[in-house]
Amino acid sequence: SMPGMMLGGVGGPGADMMGGYPGTAASGPQVEKVVDCPQNVVGRVIGRGGETIKDLQMRSGCRIQIDQNFPEGVPRKIT
Repeated sequence: SMPGMMLGGVGGPGADMMGGYPGTAASGPQVEKVVDCPQNVVGRVIGRGGETIKDLQMRSGCRIQIDQNFPEGVPRKIT
């Protein structure tokens, strides 16, 4: 678990509804959720060599993307 990080519904009920991630079957309509992530926490979400984000994607069946094209100090968008 990542203290102070809320990924709203990742791995929870209905998480598989986002579908579209290789190796998973979509079981309903696709849903997109965008979460703000403080710049200083992005590395913890990604993990060493991407291991944390890959694990989150595998366990939830979601495709997770992080847009880091923001100025210094502005939260990043996780979709």
